Amino acid sequence: MAAIGFNKIGGYSNLQPLYMNATASLRNANNTCGNPRDDAFHVLRDAVTSDIPWLGTVLHMLFGSMWYFCCDQVIVQRSLAARSLSHAKAGSLLCAYLKILPMFIMIMPGMISRILYPDEIGCVLPEECERHCGNPVGCSNIAYPKLVLELLPAGLRGLLVAVMLSAIMSSLTSIFNSASTLFSIDIWPRLRKGASQRELLIIICMLKTAAFWSLVIGHVCGVTRMVMDFSLEAPECGEPETRPAILYKVNFTYFGVISFTVTSISILVIKNDEGVTQSDQHFDDDVTRKSSSENDGTRSRVVVIMYKLCGIPLKASSTLDDSKEFLYKETFMKEDPLWKNIININAMIGCLVIAFLMGYFH
Repeated sequence: MAAIGFNKIGGYSNLQPLYMNATASLRNANNTCGNPRDDAFHVLRDAVTSDIPWLGTVLHMLFGSMWYFCCDQVIVQRSLAARSLSHAKAGSLLCAYLKILPMFIMIMPGMISRILYPDEIGCVLPEECERHCGNPVGCSNIAYPKLVLELLPAGLRGLLVAVMLSAIMSSLTSIFNSASTLFSIDIWPRLRKGASQRELLIIICMLKTAAFWSLVIGHVCGVTRMVMDFSLEAPECGEPETRPAILYKVNFTYFGVISFTVTSISILVIKNDEGVTQSDQHFDDDVTRKSSSENDGTRSRVVVIMYKLCGIPLKASSTLDDSKEFLYKETFMKEDPLWKNIININAMIGCLVIAFLMGYFH
C-alpha cells in the first residue's frame, strides 16, 4: 500500500511539499486551524508542547525495544532454538532492520492519505468533519483506513484485517508464556537454590495469574482514559479546554509510561500475595503424605487430577547430564570468525542507519 501511495503522489520527493500544503478547501482563512504542523517531519519534538514529545518517544522506544528484543516470545524463543549463536544474532539483527520499515510503510501512508483526501482527512469545520467521519473535532483517525478502502482491492482489504487480528491474538499468548518462563527458569532458581521441577511449574502457573491480572489492571487504566477521550469531546480549534487535565496535559506517551509503572507494580504485589512458598509446601506435603501409599494405589485421585491439569510431574524428572550440557553450550557458542565479523559489521551499519534517520528527521 505504501508503494501505491507513493506512486499516487509522484514519489517520496513530493511528500513534504504536498503534505505541508494539504489543507481543506472549506476552512477559516483567518487562523491556522487545520494547517499541518511545522514540525510534522521531525521525530524529536518539544518535550512539553508538542503532540509527540521527544522524551515520551524515547521512553517508549526504550521499553518497547527491551520488551520486543529481550522478552517477546517471537524473538526469545527463536533465538533459543537457533542452530548457533551466529544464527541467533543474525536473526535478531534482521528483525532490527525490519523495525525501521514501519515509518515508511505505516506513518508516511497516513500522510499520503491527507495529501490525496485533504477535505476528508484535513477537515476543519465541525459540520464537515461530522459529515465525513462522525467526529466534529477532526478526521485524522480515518487516514489509514481511508487509504486502505480507496486504494486496495477488495481481496487485499480482507487479508490486511485478518493479518492484523491474528497477530494481536497470537501476541497475547506469547507474552504470557515468555514472561512466566523467563522468570521461573532464569530468575527463580537464583533466589531459591535447588528448586524442584514441581516448584518451578507452580511458579509458572502463579506468574501467569499475576501477569494476567496485572495486564487487566493496566488495561483498565488505558480503557479508562480511552473512555474519557471518547466521551469528553475535545474543544474545537481556538476554544478553551474544559476536559480534565489528564487528557490534555498528560501526553499519551507519558501516560503509557505511567501505565507501564502501574502494571509492573501490580505484578510484584499480586505475585507476593500468591504465597509461593505456601503453595509449594502445600503440594509437597500432599506428595509426602501420599508417597507411603503410592505403591498400594491409594494416592488421592484429586491430587493426581490436579497435578495432571497443572502439568506437574508425579515423579522427579532427570536433568541433562553435565557433560552433555557442556558440549551443547560449547557447540552453540562457537562462532565462525567470518560470519561473526559480518554480523558485527552489519550491527554497526544498523546503528549508523538509525543515527542517520534520527538526524535527518530530527
